[in-house]
Amino acid sequence: MLLPLAPDALQTGDAPERLPTLRVQTQMVAVTCAVSTSDGTAVRGLRREDFRIFDDGVERPISYFDSSTQPASVALVIDASPSVLRDSDEMKQAADALIEALAPLDQAAVVDFSAHT
Repeated sequence: MLLPLAPDALQTGDAPERLPTLRVQTQMVAVTCAVSTSDGTAVRGLRREDFRIFDDGVERPISYFDSSTQPASVALVIDASPSVLRDSDEMKQAADALIEALAPLDQAAVVDFSAHT
């Protein structure tokens, strides 16, 4: 790890004093949404200015916004093992809702697994 020299060491000619390096790691969090009217019709033409993002009550900036209408490719992986059998109706409803929400040009792959895929 390289440490920066203290500014005073450059001016006085003293032995260089090492300062700790500050490292910052940031991460972009993707927030995906679909906006529709009460009858399910998609609302088109929305811009960054039409949205506000809050995290624990604090508004956060939107650093990247994409409202493209490129077709999506979705893989739906369903756990069909006996341990989740009691939830199978809910999973089927969720899967149906996801597939229904896809646009006509979107693609979906459905895979279920238990002991094998």
